[in-house]
Amino acid sequence: MGGYLSRKLHSFDELPPGQAAIMRIDGKHVAAYRDDEGRVHSVSAVCPHMGCIVGWNETDRTWDCPCHGSRFGLDGEVMHGPATTPLGSGSTG
Repeated sequence: MGGYLSRKLHSFDELPPGQAAIMRIDGKHVAAYRDDEGRVHSVSAVCPHMGCIVGWNETDRTWDCPCHGSRFGLDGEVMHGPATTPLGSGSTG
């Protein structure tokens, strides 16, 4: 959803169905995806391996770490390492 310099979303309400974004909410990096039914799936955008910010892989619908290749599912569970722990909660409330 745009490059590094694109406008960043600041609320789950701004996220259209079928889209994903890295947001900064309450000082936290949050990875959020709104599915086609309108449900928002959110997790921490910070990879637990070395602290890099994950990005959305639209083809596979995974959160991928650009630093060392870890991949995470919508729920934050590790699909491929080197990360061994899931992404943290994306809850901000």
